[in-house]
Amino acid sequence: MMLDDLKKKWDKENCRSIPASEDEVRGFEQAKSIQLPTDFRNYLLELNGTVENGDAQIFEFYPLDKLKAWDESDWVIPKNTPSWFKPEEFFIFADYLISCWAYAVRLSANKNDGGLIVVLGGTNFIVAANTFTDFIELYLADNKQIYAPFSAK
Repeated sequence: MMLDDLKKKWDKENCRSIPASEDEVRGFEQAKSIQLPTDFRNYLLELNGTVENGDAQIFEFYPLDKLKAWDESDWVIPKNTPSWFKPEEFFIFADYLISCWAYAVRLSANKNDGGLIVVLGGTNFIVAANTFTDFIELYLADNKQIYAPFSAK
């Protein structure tokens, strides 16, 4: 349901990318030594992001070949980051307003440990959603919770 709604939104805005293939997804998992959470894996296989510059609100969702870990990026790690945080486990999958801030999903060797969505670009460590599905539901509802760092809880 969530992916159908996302597909409709992106089709209406003419911003949908080309879905990733099973071989591409499996290759990514093997190269990074991770297992994608089921919801994120299905998203890549069915949608795989937006075109460059994104949707009507200027959210750009990256295709599989543009995903990279936080520690491979120029984004600063906030000072109040929890001790369990490992930047190599958080992959940047989207940005807002041409990188005013971005969003990363936790991906690890155990797919049940992944899925947490955090915000990059603020001075504080902010969790935007507990799962990718939760994040997409907030995005589709245009919920202010995802417009962190300014309106986060």
